[in-house]
Amino acid sequence: MTSREKRLQRKKWNENSKRYLEKKKKERVIQQMLIDDSPPTSDREENIDAGEDPLEGPSNQLVKVPSVNCKKCEKKDKLIRRLRYGMVQKRIYNMKCTKKTEALFIRYIN
Repeated sequence: MTSREKRLQRKKWNENSKRYLEKKKKERVIQQMLIDDSPPTSDREENIDAGEDPLEGPSNQLVKVPSVNCKKCEKKDKLIRRLRYGMVQKRIYNMKCTKKTEALFIRYIN
């Protein structure tokens, strides 16, 4: 593609993305209006809307906590944590290296 064609293509992409974002924004506004204007579906919603704090509601409700007794799940979780830790360490190392090179570059310029 020539540079002129590239510019035109970027312009089209820009216009299309603006149009898409405006469309999504309108959809969100309509969705929010539907949620705000819809009547409550249960008595509990009416109580919440009336100003009752949901954290101070009835405490006899049981909360199910998923168990992690599965060995495959434990191994998977450990692997994910290890990978995330490695990625964080790599970012830290890269940041340190860039700071060092910037300092050397500044010294070289001066």
